[in-house]
Amino acid sequence: MFYNLLKIVIIFIFFSLNSFAFEVTNLKNYQKLNKEIKVLFDSNDTYNIKNLPFEEFYLPEKLAFGYLKGSIWSKLELSSKKNKEILLINPKININILDVYIFEDDILIETRNLGNYRTTSQNFINSKFSNINLELKENKKYTIISKLQSKSAIDATWFISYNNDFILFIIYDTLFWGLLFGFILSLIIYNMSIYSSLKNSKYLAYSFHGLTTLLF
Repeated sequence: MFYNLLKIVIIFIFFSLNSFAFEVTNLKNYQKLNKEIKVLFDSNDTYNIKNLPFEEFYLPEKLAFGYLKGSIWSKLELSSKKNKEILLINPKININILDVYIFEDDILIETRNLGNYRTTSQNFINSKFSNINLELKENKKYTIISKLQSKSAIDATWFISYNNDFILFIIYDTLFWGLLFGFILSLIIYNMSIYSSLKNSKYLAYSFHGLTTLLF
């Protein structure tokens, strides 16, 4: 009787510790983690990772913000019933500073410094999208604290994926933009050639419009 009661207590404690962590054991593809991420606004840059008030984080209605003065902190908790290696990807390419602090069972184990003020080599996979890899150990809880700063709109979203899925996404993304730029460039060359033959200024305007589209 005593051992059965002890077993129930141990199981209860285990699930209590992991009940608020997102379970990634059966992850199969991209997943957006909006409903799992809590935030804390720091308009005066008061906090650092040592004095951060973890109890003040809250679930916002959205994670895509406009321009924000100072910093915004985000908090994400993950766990897995099996050893897994995953990627976390931020979908916003113009985040200036993205500092990531990784905790394992509430112990800081790693810090990553990302964002477009840093080189893309800081990413686990070289990409315009900030990304980090995580090696999740069985039945461990991982807390990912992120500090975001930007002179433009901020998005505190994380996507979770596997390495191969993200590489495939990068290939498709590069192919899409390559085809788009190639199409616009061909239109510019076409209109310039027509202008050189007919001397009609509207074709020059078309070319200029295409050029400004490329530059934008």
